[in-house]
Amino acid sequence: ASKYLKKGTKITIDGGNKDMNGERTIKALWMDANGNVGGFKTNEFSVGYHTNQDRTYDGKATISVAEDE
Repeated sequence: ASKYLKKGTKITIDGGNKDMNGERTIKALWMDANGNVGGFKTNEFSVGYHTNQDRTYDGKATISVAEDE
């Protein structure tokens, strides 16, 4: 995912709750200890805004990146 998910990338989330699903724009990334994307926040909606590593929706949704990104 690290090569596709960057600040400003447009993504589509499906399979989460109704507030999470839809087209989103990445505004911030959290990198894990290996330098890979471990999580992200979006301009439109972010889970656990005041927490660094909220995993409420871990493994529950599908993230797609537009082909032209």
